Amino acid sequence: SDGSTPRVVLLTSWFFWLIFLTATQDIAVDGWALTILSEGNRELQAMCQTVGQTFGYALGFPVFLALNSPEICTKWFGADGALVTPGSFLMLCGMVI
Repeated sequence: SDGSTPRVVLLTSWFFWLIFLTATQDIAVDGWALTILSEGNRELQAMCQTVGQTFGYALGFPVFLALNSPEICTKWFGADGALVTPGSFLMLCGMVI
């Protein structure tokens, strides 16, 4: 509505690199799991990866939203406002990862 044209090539290239890096990370995690798991426990690799992805999703979405909500933090934790801001959450994730 503002007369600007969509930048399809830029968007396509960004998503290409995001998917490429995600696939590379998946291959690296598979290789790392084969390296650290013993021969008898290699069948647990898929389960470990699934549990890790589920935990990461839970931490990155619903837990963040709850700790970022002033109403929930006041009701459940007795805080005066939100315990986590988007900036502090990203800083924490950057330090942990």
